Amino acid sequence: MIDTALETPATLLDMLASARPESLRFLVADPRFHRDDLLELLLGQAESAQLTNLSVTERAARLAISIASHLRTDPEISRSVLVRAHCLLANAFRLNGLLDLADESLRTTACFLETTPGVQLPERALYCRTLSLVRWDHGRLEEALALLSRSESLFDDCQQFDESTTCSLLVGLLHDEMDYSDGATAAVGLHLHHLDAFAPTLRPWLASRVLLTFASLASEQLHLALAALEGGRRQLAYVTDSKEILRLYALEGRAQARCGLINEAEQLLEGVRREHLKARRAAEVTLASLDLLALRVTADLPPLIDPMLSDLLGLRSEQPVEVEHGASALDLFVSHVSGEEPPWTSARRASTWYRQTLRFAGIRIDPLPFA
Repeated sequence: MIDTALETPATLLDMLASARPESLRFLVADPRFHRDDLLELLLGQAESAQLTNLSVTERAARLAISIASHLRTDPEISRSVLVRAHCLLANAFRLNGLLDLADESLRTTACFLETTPGVQLPERALYCRTLSLVRWDHGRLEEALALLSRSESLFDDCQQFDESTTCSLLVGLLHDEMDYSDGATAAVGLHLHHLDAFAPTLRPWLASRVLLTFASLASEQLHLALAALEGGRRQLAYVTDSKEILRLYALEGRAQARCGLINEAEQLLEGVRREHLKARRAAEVTLASLDLLALRVTADLPPLIDPMLSDLLGLRSEQPVEVEHGASALDLFVSHVSGEEPPWTSARRASTWYRQTLRFAGIRIDPLPFA
């Protein structure tokens, strides 16, 4: 006979991990596995694997869903686990570019929320934020903004202020992408002086993105912009994902340029463009080229658009849609600058148009690594 008192949640988790698929349905129905601490372990495993291993996230989240569906002693815990597990699944699908599966998982969550009004505010806030990120990747930016604002309000109501702050910072990044600089600086500015305190519970990539974005937008207040630039660099040091590091370097280069550090910015942005060119990422090459063009025009340097366009066209056989629209984005920049629009404004308008055009074409670009 098994001494159930000796069965720790880690032991039970190991049993689930080693079980054959045909045995799992019997195990999840076994009352020995109907434990809050085991469910938290499964949710933690699903969460930590989101950025690296969809299969681990999917298996752990589905096991949590199966066990929670069998819970009878505490319906509140069951409902909470079901919502959180479905949201984890949806976000993992989003991170892997499987937006249809993310939508499907969130539809299940929405039905569950509608039929169980007792679900608490944190779960509803989590659902709104997860859905907002999926809508953001779809290019439905106004809808994403409304959902993020709703999530922020719900997290405030249940006094989860770190989560509320996270939503506010995401609102700032979304406003920036929508070319609404006043909204971006307002959303970020509220928390600017407290970001170091929030950094352990935020994500370093988020703190870095926010600070570097603010540095670009606040360049007229140079002392504030330079402080944000330095803070963004500090947070960047904690980021390990190579693609995200390149994105942050691009933001750092833009911030340097807006703060008047032209030589440093040009070297950094050109380095980013070359790395993306070497990896044959046409969309990222386009975005880096737009920043370089804005820098050169602002500094009264030769724009060098022809060699940049030639580099981009060299990727046409592999990524025809990205290159075709990328060339149009560069043309759009030239057109606006020729009309005496400020170069950085032209670059932002062209990059916003380019991102949205690719999203509407079903091409995934630069998703937030939010997990």
